[in-house]
Amino acid sequence: MTLAVCSRQYVATSPEGKQVNGQVEVLIPAEKGRFQWECEVRLGPIETSPFLVMGVDSWQAIQQAMHMTYVQIDHRERTGWKFLWLEDEAFGSRMLLPARGQERA
Repeated sequence: MTLAVCSRQYVATSPEGKQVNGQVEVLIPAEKGRFQWECEVRLGPIETSPFLVMGVDSWQAIQQAMHMTYVQIDHRERTGWKFLWLEDEAFGSRMLLPARGQERA
């Protein structure tokens, strides 16, 4: 079992109105070769397949994984999903990255 670098719990409501509890996770990066690191992103019950992102070092792999998390949650919000974070506060995907990181998304 690989440990998470960071995680955050959510309550999501699908466009059809089904509510699920879940957690987004960025796992500890793994070195796969020289300048080749990979980091897994798990979105919980809203996406059963994990995403694998790459970086030239562990730092970049984590940055890319955080960005992937934001992009995936933002996409779902744009398609009708609603998310509650941090004890039922409806901040939306914008709270997952600092404003500067959102410029690229």
